[in-house]
Amino acid sequence: MRTLNTKTVIVPIIALLIALGATGCIHNHHHTTDVWDASHSETYSDTMDAAGILGLFASTINGSIDLRTRPVENMIVETRIVVRADTEHEAETFANTVDLSFETDGDVIYIYNDYPDPPSDVQIEVSYEIFCPEYLALTLGTVNGSIDANGIVAAMEAVAVNGSIDLAGRGGPFSLTTVNGSVRATIEELEAAGHFSTTNGSLAVAVDAGVAPIHMESLNGNTALTLHDDFCGWLDAATSAGHINSNIQLGGDSGSTPFHVWGAIGGGCSTTVTVFTSNGQITLRQ
Repeated sequence: MRTLNTKTVIVPIIALLIALGATGCIHNHHHTTDVWDASHSETYSDTMDAAGILGLFASTINGSIDLRTRPVENMIVETRIVVRADTEHEAETFANTVDLSFETDGDVIYIYNDYPDPPSDVQIEVSYEIFCPEYLALTLGTVNGSIDANGIVAAMEAVAVNGSIDLAGRGGPFSLTTVNGSVRATIEELEAAGHFSTTNGSLAVAVDAGVAPIHMESLNGNTALTLHDDFCGWLDAATSAGHINSNIQLGGDSGSTPFHVWGAIGGGCSTTVTVFTSNGQITLRQ
């Protein structure tokens, strides 16, 4: 079932996704043998006018979000529903309970879905492939799935629980957070602050141009940061259990130990660069 409404909406909150996923309240239901005799899939394509729209909120549980930008004022959303069960009838019947919603509130489009709690012998995935205007500010969230955003030129906030986040583009501010997954960001030009964090996974960020604050934090995983030659700022990098490998030439009141490196980057400026991990190594390149 699909709905298209223009009204004030109440949608899943990304902070709630983190809390539920971290506490195990959301599960990707598995058959006892992880083998199903039947599956049923459905694909929908929706086109929406994005004139006057400035933001996009998209969320799903048990599915991925793949987003690409383009220089036009309409949006295409390809939704794929896959249900696995013991019989084709059971899979198709449960697929019919999925409610796909595309709603607007002011200048923001909301994309989300809802369905009953699946039986123990049913597995469901609801994934999105989104093509949207490049100027939209993005808020994306998923549990048990990945987020891949390419061509970003504005702000982006993304949260994945049990999945990775990949970003390619420019702009900012960026806030990318995973629980049990990696974060990878290739930024053509960083125009506003970037915040990248994970609980269990690796972080890899490369900044090709631009100067803005960067914060990277991992609880369990390796962290890698690559800065362009003209970047300036103040670096503070530390690991509790691991080591730091850096080729960045630091000036000012700089210093280093095997577990802590600090000092001015590129002559120094007020831009802060903080890189922390509890259990893992840190690699710094310029």
